Amino acid sequence: MENTEFGKKTIANTLKKARKQLPADKPGVVFVKVPARWLAEENFSSLIVSVAQEFLRTTKRVVSVKYY
Repeated sequence: MENTEFGKKTIANTLKKARKQLPADKPGVVFVKVPARWLAEENFSSLIVSVAQEFLRTTKRVVSVKYY
């Protein structure tokens, strides 16, 4: 995880993989561990928020995304 490149596709794929691990009939929360070096990226905050918002519009299985 620490060597993963920062980008919209990386985050979106992580959320999609997490969604598959949740039951289809109950709401779930996805926690995403963010590599410390990503925090220095210029558009870090805006990108992770926009990816989460887009993702949440496409699913009823996930009700919240938490980055830590």
